[in-house]
Amino acid sequence: MKKIFFLSLLCLLSNSMLCQAQDMTVRVMTYNLLNFPYVNNDPRVSNFQAIHDYIGADIFILQELKSSSGVNQLISTLNANGSINYDRAPDYYSSGGGLGNMLIFNSDKLGFRYQTEIPSDTRSISHYALYVKDPGLSCHQDTIFIDLFGAHFKASQGGSNENRRLTQTQDMFSLVNSLPSNHNIIVAGDLNFYRAEEPGYEYILDNTHPQTFSDVQGYWERTNFSYSEVYTQSTRSNTHPGGSGGVPGGCDDRFDFIFFSENIIENNEHIEYVNDSYTNIGNDGGHYDVAIIAQPSPPLPDGSLNAEIPDELVYHLFEMSDHLPIIADLAINFPVGGGSADPEFAYTGGLSFCLGAANPTVTHTTGSDGTYSYTGAGTLSLDSNTGAIDLAASTVGTYTITNTVSGCGGADNSSSVTITISEEADAEFSYSGGTAYCLTNPNPTVVHTTGSSGTYSYTSIDGLLTLDPLTGAIDIAASTIGTFEITNSLISVCGSSSSTVTVTISNGANAEFYYPSDVYCIGDDNPEVQHLMGEDGTYFFEITNSEAFLSINNTTGEINLEDSTPGTYTIFNLLNNDCGNAIYETTISIEAPPEASFSFTEGNVFSICNAEGLLVSTTLDGTEYGTFTYTTTGLGTLDLNPNTGQIDVETSTPGTFNVEHQLSNGCGVSMHTETITIEECLQDVLVQVKLFLQGNYDADAGEMNTTLLDNDLLPLQQPYNIAPWNYVGGESVASLSDFPSDAVDWVLIELRDGDDPSISIGQRAGILLMDGTVVAPDGSLLSFSGLATNHTYYFVARHRNHLDVMSNQAVSLPNNSPYNLSILGNVWADSGDAEPVVPLGAGDYGLAAGDYSGDGLILVDDLNGYQMESAKINEYVKGDFNLDRVVTVADFNLYQPNASKVGISLVRY
Repeated sequence: MKKIFFLSLLCLLSNSMLCQAQDMTVRVMTYNLLNFPYVNNDPRVSNFQAIHDYIGADIFILQELKSSSGVNQLISTLNANGSINYDRAPDYYSSGGGLGNMLIFNSDKLGFRYQTEIPSDTRSISHYALYVKDPGLSCHQDTIFIDLFGAHFKASQGGSNENRRLTQTQDMFSLVNSLPSNHNIIVAGDLNFYRAEEPGYEYILDNTHPQTFSDVQGYWERTNFSYSEVYTQSTRSNTHPGGSGGVPGGCDDRFDFIFFSENIIENNEHIEYVNDSYTNIGNDGGHYDVAIIAQPSPPLPDGSLNAEIPDELVYHLFEMSDHLPIIADLAINFPVGGGSADPEFAYTGGLSFCLGAANPTVTHTTGSDGTYSYTGAGTLSLDSNTGAIDLAASTVGTYTITNTVSGCGGADNSSSVTITISEEADAEFSYSGGTAYCLTNPNPTVVHTTGSSGTYSYTSIDGLLTLDPLTGAIDIAASTIGTFEITNSLISVCGSSSSTVTVTISNGANAEFYYPSDVYCIGDDNPEVQHLMGEDGTYFFEITNSEAFLSINNTTGEINLEDSTPGTYTIFNLLNNDCGNAIYETTISIEAPPEASFSFTEGNVFSICNAEGLLVSTTLDGTEYGTFTYTTTGLGTLDLNPNTGQIDVETSTPGTFNVEHQLSNGCGVSMHTETITIEECLQDVLVQVKLFLQGNYDADAGEMNTTLLDNDLLPLQQPYNIAPWNYVGGESVASLSDFPSDAVDWVLIELRDGDDPSISIGQRAGILLMDGTVVAPDGSLLSFSGLATNHTYYFVARHRNHLDVMSNQAVSLPNNSPYNLSILGNVWADSGDAEPVVPLGAGDYGLAAGDYSGDGLILVDDLNGYQMESAKINEYVKGDFNLDRVVTVADFNLYQPNASKVGISLVRY
């Protein structure tokens, strides 16, 4: 099992050159602090202090810090006893759900150089640059640098998350690989690698980097007891969940790492990793997949919780985080040698700077910082310790900056750099006489408020200007009338700038003006006056229509179209100036957008019955017809005049139509729609249909018997006014003698829409005759009222104890011969179901007997109904499936083979 090795212990046990030569030991720790602070004044700070008291780290690379104030709370705790002075990185960056990284370091041993944040997926990566505080640094001039990269990578398994961690690794190494070759580099943090084959982990160890990196613990596998000593998460389990938002799961993952660069492993630059000092604090190898506060496996003889650390520290680690801290020791070997101090330095931005530029900082190739001072006219904001310059707090001027460094023998050496600070380029200018001149005016000269002269030039489409390119002065007498755009172009070390002034030279007053267009629509952008040579005076207008109105700005000539009315207007510009008087006019037209609106004089619903000679006209708002078109979702046609909107109903066909009127002009397009309906004539239609019932069909005779009529059992009124039919028709006869002599039984005929067979059009109760035809109760043909002509319908035949059927085609009514439902091909059958009719012999098919409930299914409830009526005699009951006036086993024999037979879905109740 791994132990915490302290360098002093190593030196007692070893005669290595490392122990003999080292001047300082630095202990590095990486730790995910789990949402710290989780609450204000997080009490876990005492756990952190106890962990530190045991470990004694000099560098803390921390993750999951929630605020800068939380960092300060940790600093205050660490510095409470005053034995070591701890400091922190100056900037806290929050990212990835409000969590950030932080560096805390022992300022007695180490100095802070700078900090860089690397934007990346999920959370940014922090780079901290430290240097070792070597007492002999001023003599040997050999600084030891430590670069620390703290990261908290994307969590969770899966290829997409592994690729995101690879992207974060590559983002970090874009800076790692750019560092100087003499730097010592450490990469550490909660990197969330789930396996040694992850592309991000392999990328870190790729030997093509300028410096190669080492994982001193090497290969591992997650959730494998053989690698239990390298795991760092989780300190908690479902049995011991802990707090502060941590995750359970037991110690079975290695998420936290410290990687060392080649310089540290090989001791190339005065820092060397102390062998075997890499330690996962609290992992004794006995807590695989259980919480750290649980008993180890196997249990320890003395009953303690951990083979490596005290039980008290175990609880501090459990309460502090769901991760374990990792530590490693670095042996520091100060450079030796002497020589004079080297004050050499330079600035990052060169020698010339602009007031608005980024602040320059000092760089050294061989030298080091001493004391910085300057000479020169003006004020230079100079940091005497670092040589950094605050440009915004300085003034324009030339300055000589000197860095004075004390030598080893007491002599001072100095080095100087001369820099220049300049203003940003500003070409602002104007003319002393304004912007309008007469040919007799004195020459104007350039005036600057903040800017300065560069090179002056002009453009014009109507004149020549005598212009001094160096001063911008104008010689009016040597120029011509016109409008001139004069530009001062200034180029300096601080960029370029240009400024333009428009000047007009007139021979006299010029009121010429125009608008970009001659015609405008209400709703357009308001037109503004344009000039080639003229200028604004006083604008007014004339109209011939007293009802028209033009909203015009008298000073600028701008027209407010929304407040104006359509019309044609003559607009004048009257100008009085020092060069004389002038008037100029132009004409524009204002149009309103079209508004299509109409209605039909005869209403919106028409009947073909009353269509003879009917011409329906339109009433329009306005005199413009525009264009009329129509659309329909049906099959109807509309005889519509496209120019007037007039409709000839007689030559149209029934349907519902959307009639659209489209009106357009130069100001747009307007549309209005009216919906009209042309109805068919509804009339009484005779319907003929034929069918057989299985129950009383005589195959030898090819017809059905009339037993119910012969025994006076047929009811005088239709029997379908009960569930499930609930038909309310009043079909009846006055006496039994009024029935046709060959009447078999009452049936219910229903019509369905030919376009949509799920829509019922109407029902009629009729009498089924021996030959299968269906007639009205008085023997006449069956009649349906209120049907549209030229339309098709499906037939549905229903009987009180036989399975209902529907025709498989729509028929145009009236039909000249009965639609025969005793032919199999004429009956609708659902796909996959058995035929809804049964063979009767002689090629005839009939409705299947046995549907006692009338619901379209022959099931056990129909058997139950039959059994309730069994043995009834001389009654008109539904259990009498063969219609022989008695309920016997003969009726059961009809039911049994039809059991489980299903009617089509469209007609089932």
